[in-house]
Amino acid sequence: SLSLSLSLSLSVLSSCITPFGFFFPTGFGGGRAGPVLSPGGIQQVTVNPNLLAPLNIEIDPEVQKVKVQEREQIKTLNNKFASFIDKVRFLEQQNKVLETKWDLLQQQGTTITKIPIDPLFEAYINYLRRHLDSLVTDRGRLDGELRHMQDLVEDFRKKFEEEIHRRTSAENEFVVLKKVGNASLSLPLLLFCSYLRISGILCPVLSYLQELAQVQGQIKDTNVILQMDNNRDLDLNSIIAEVKAQYEDIANRSRAEAEAWYQKLQVTATTHGEDLKVTRNEISEVSRVIQRLKAEIDSVKKQIAGLQTAIADVEQRGELALKDARGKLADLQNALQTTKDELARLLRDYQELMNVKLSLDIEIATYRKLLEGEECRMSGEYADPVSICKYLKDSPSFVRIRAGPKMKGVCIFDILARIAKKHTKYFSQNLKKFNSEMPPQCLWGVVVWVPHTSTFLYRLGSLVGLHFP
Repeated sequence: SLSLSLSLSLSVLSSCITPFGFFFPTGFGGGRAGPVLSPGGIQQVTVNPNLLAPLNIEIDPEVQKVKVQEREQIKTLNNKFASFIDKVRFLEQQNKVLETKWDLLQQQGTTITKIPIDPLFEAYINYLRRHLDSLVTDRGRLDGELRHMQDLVEDFRKKFEEEIHRRTSAENEFVVLKKVGNASLSLPLLLFCSYLRISGILCPVLSYLQELAQVQGQIKDTNVILQMDNNRDLDLNSIIAEVKAQYEDIANRSRAEAEAWYQKLQVTATTHGEDLKVTRNEISEVSRVIQRLKAEIDSVKKQIAGLQTAIADVEQRGELALKDARGKLADLQNALQTTKDELARLLRDYQELMNVKLSLDIEIATYRKLLEGEECRMSGEYADPVSICKYLKDSPSFVRIRAGPKMKGVCIFDILARIAKKHTKYFSQNLKKFNSEMPPQCLWGVVVWVPHTSTFLYRLGSLVGLHFP
């Protein structure tokens, strides 16, 4: 389309060019620039004013798009054509390969080869049986491992239960000790309360002592000489301090013992917690191992079932293939026997046809020689009295027949038929030998004398190998 548009545009431009300028159709100016001749004579030169105006020639913007589209279409068509050529070449190569395979198959079609299928199926069945035995062995081993893992899981479960019991007992002991510690911690409070009670008892005594001190202060200026015995003086502060120190010592010892026991219980609980955590990890690991072994056992069971199904399928297909192969072999043997019988029949028919052909050739040659001999006799080339003889070189029997007056009325065709019947097989086997070994100057043949008839037979049939001098 691009080349067509270019050629059309060039043809239009060439048609517009004249010796006097450009000629545009009426759509572009409607006239011709240059002289205009009329049939009447020379006329005045007139110029079309429209030609002096600038031409409004614009390029259609769609032309470039059309050109690009046409170029892309040409590229697409070229690519399609190249791919089509590649496909054609590939198909030609495939055709040649198929022709070669067909020729090879036709060449190999004459030889019937029996493919041993039974050993292949037996080998594959033995392989599947060995694989099944190995899977059964693996199954037994995996069952043993599963039982061992179950025993381990049971032992770990028992240990876990024992640890739980130990933990429960330890928690109970901890509760008891906590109660004891709380009681030991409440002892200082009791002592403090006792101290307060004692302080309440001693308050009147202290008030008395204060009053006594005041009284003594009031009477200190009084000079009185008295002798008093103060052996009954009671040091309550030292007693209270001593009792307080004893109770504080008891509380400190109780607190230290409680803290030590609590620390020991914490260490024991931490140890048991770590052991419990390790036991839980081991139990989870054993559970994962058990799940994995169960999954493997299920997969092995599925594989065994699939292999058993495959073995049954293969055995069934093998039996069907063997039956099919045996049937095809029987059909081929029957076809071969039928072909052999047909070939034997064709050979017999061919032999009979060859015998018929030989007899017909003998008759044809006899008639031809009779005609030729009659023509020769009528032309006066040979004499009438001729003796008949038949001489067969290297024949099974050497026969010489002479015909005289007694053979009057004997048909020559009966004689030739008897000769052909007796020597057909020998002539058919040694025909080429007779023709190759017989010299041309020594002609063997039969000369027949019949009263009132002289007939010469020359070269009696190429298949019989009889030649006449």
